[in-house]
Amino acid sequence: AVTCGTDKGAQHHDYMRRYENLMQARTVSSVLEIGVDCGHSLNAWAEIWPDARVVGVDHRPECAAFATERTEVLVGDATNPDDMASLRGQTWDLIVDDGSHQFPDQQATIELLASSLAAGGCYIVEDVPWDTQRIADIEAVLAEHGLWPVSVLRSGAGEHAAVVSRAHP
Repeated sequence: AVTCGTDKGAQHHDYMRRYENLMQARTVSSVLEIGVDCGHSLNAWAEIWPDARVVGVDHRPECAAFATERTEVLVGDATNPDDMASLRGQTWDLIVDDGSHQFPDQQATIELLASSLAAGGCYIVEDVPWDTQRIADIEAVLAEHGLWPVSVLRSGAGEHAAVVSRAHP
């Protein structure tokens, strides 16, 4: 699995290879990631799907520096409809929320972005505490927005999960 220094690799959460497996039967032309940090995940997506448009959103202005020839960075709050206006009307094959990891923010982001997920696309909420109630809460919000659960991936260290859902094909 490609990792490009991201915490999604086997040495940390061990999500990346499982994401690649989830998406392998699909042509991925667009990836949106909430939370840029140092841009490593954006670079990994660009390497895995070289023809895909890869966009990251982060509220920290310094993250704009992590845009590359293959990736874009939008500086803004992913929970704010005004900040996300430039992405309105676009569809995404993969949306990964690796932002604040706080339930109210995850809920707001799902509410803003779920309708932009392409048919059959995956919406993933990362770093959810390994707690059955919190996972159920995330799954309920996803379901309220028409996304059906696929799996819950436990992180390599075991204390976090990635909640994976899909839009109906």
